Amino acid sequence: MRMAFSRQRLTIVVYVCAVSVLALAAIAVDRPDATDLRPDRLLFLFLACIASELLWLPTLTSKGTTSSASMVNFAVLFLLPADQAMWIIGLSVLIATLFFQRKPWYKGIFGFSQIVVTAFLAGHAFDLVAGEALSMASFQQPRALAGAVTAGAVYFFSNTFFVAGAIAISGGEAVRTVWRREYGYGHDISSSAALFALSPLLVLSYLAMGIGGILLFFVPILFIRDADKKYRDLQRTHETLIRTERMAAKGEMAAEIAHELNNYLAALSGRAQLMIMKRGKAAAEPAAEDKGLEMIRDQIQNMAVLTKGLMDFSHKELKKQPIELNDLLRRTVEFVKPQNKYDGIEWDMDFDPSVGTLLLDGGQVQQVLLNLLSNAADAFRDAKTESRRIRIETHRRGKHAEFMVTDNGPGMSPGVLEQIFEPNFTTKVDGHGFGLPTCFRIVESHRGRIHAESAEGKGTTFFVTLPLDDEGKAAKASAA
Repeated sequence: MRMAFSRQRLTIVVYVCAVSVLALAAIAVDRPDATDLRPDRLLFLFLACIASELLWLPTLTSKGTTSSASMVNFAVLFLLPADQAMWIIGLSVLIATLFFQRKPWYKGIFGFSQIVVTAFLAGHAFDLVAGEALSMASFQQPRALAGAVTAGAVYFFSNTFFVAGAIAISGGEAVRTVWRREYGYGHDISSSAALFALSPLLVLSYLAMGIGGILLFFVPILFIRDADKKYRDLQRTHETLIRTERMAAKGEMAAEIAHELNNYLAALSGRAQLMIMKRGKAAAEPAAEDKGLEMIRDQIQNMAVLTKGLMDFSHKELKKQPIELNDLLRRTVEFVKPQNKYDGIEWDMDFDPSVGTLLLDGGQVQQVLLNLLSNAADAFRDAKTESRRIRIETHRRGKHAEFMVTDNGPGMSPGVLEQIFEPNFTTKVDGHGFGLPTCFRIVESHRGRIHAESAEGKGTTFFVTLPLDDEGKAAKASAA
């Protein structure tokens, strides 16, 4: 498993290095001409790119980002030679990645490199089609319009496919699949087209009005960005509402079925146990009938496990109280460690002390962790893993607390990963398919979020995010 993790890291490193080499090659080909530099103009356009980078948004899955800066970046490609535009756009993306989005340094290097290559390709595509620099006179030429359209397409597809490639490698998915999910849907393409269509008008406004012309165009950028944000929020809310309603309907039906089954199972279990006791007193040696009765009793117990899953899945009421999340997780791990199914597993815990006290239903949150740990242990049963490890860690993410459960088991395919929170879906022979849907329902009822990242042969990580907006109430309740 260490080899699998190392192979994935190596692939990412090779990919980032390859994109960085392409960026260095682009810079080497288009070296800025010192005699053609205008520091005041470069500084203003650089600040405009920086300001536009503040308007970034996460994609629908939050694995990537999209930015309204493309309009300003695209305009810079028209206003400056490609050798200067690459540096202006690249440095603005680097600063935005490191300081606005607060991502690691290597993601900043990747962002700088991929946007430099994107700017190089788009800039030269425009020069190839248009045949001349963009000016007031060239706006009337069809070739300039064709060059702008071509450059816009090259910019959009190069930029998004570079990012989709990194996400695909990290998740073990196909690049095309990731691109279509993150960027290749109608609303994102249409909003990107709108931004690119505004870029020539931004250039025209700058040529006619100077700095004031660019400042005016930040107003439509804000409108487009706000529309994108509302669309993404609406899509996430819509998907959550559909899942919640579907699970609520199935939960009510499951509760009714489980209640009726429990009544029958109690009678059957009692009768089977009584028959076993009578047979034991009457026979000196166990007969074949005894084994049959024991088998019936065992199957009844298995059915009881199923009904318990149904009841847990349908349970909705929350009983919140101040809970030290780290302490709850630590005590849960100490509770399960002695169980046979966890024999031979190495435990690794890393808890962030700043997570603090939250208002939670401790029993239900503990049930989430128990389900995740049980699934991790079950994943090792048929896996040929030399060193079996489960890692639990917590982090404070702004207004949220997050705990993660990671195993180095066999992982899941993309098809399985998409269905794990669906009721009745299971890959276990003896599973009932309600464990992870129950986790999903519990986390949702806490106004949190749960998702998983996994790939075949690369282990699985579950992320559980809980809001901290009740933190002050939790502290007061704890003090009282």
